[in-house]
Amino acid sequence: MSGRTDLNALAAELGSTVRSASDVTFSSFNIPGGFSEYEVIGKIFTLDPGQTSVPLKGDVAVYVVNLKDKVPAPELEDASSERTTLEQRASGRVSSGLFNALRDAAGVKDQRSKYY
Repeated sequence: MSGRTDLNALAAELGSTVRSASDVTFSSFNIPGGFSEYEVIGKIFTLDPGQTSVPLKGDVAVYVVNLKDKVPAPELEDASSERTTLEQRASGRVSSGLFNALRDAAGVKDQRSKYY
């Protein structure tokens, strides 16, 4: 694998296929094929344009990526709305976590599905 950059030749040798992905962002949920490979997506963003990755172990497969282009994210002029959104999400997680912790500590079992 060392020094190999022709993904089509590598795929043919391994009995696999090459798939292209476009408009992948750091917050993308899936890669082509519909697989949730968050760690692989994160590692892709460490590549430079034109660079071919080492084999990246995912949850369902091993990937070799050649990054064609990388468009930098636009600079935030005003981060206050983003900050507010993140604070609201964190507050919701705290409230939900507190409720779940109290419910679990009290030994409450949710059996609403039996009646609704």
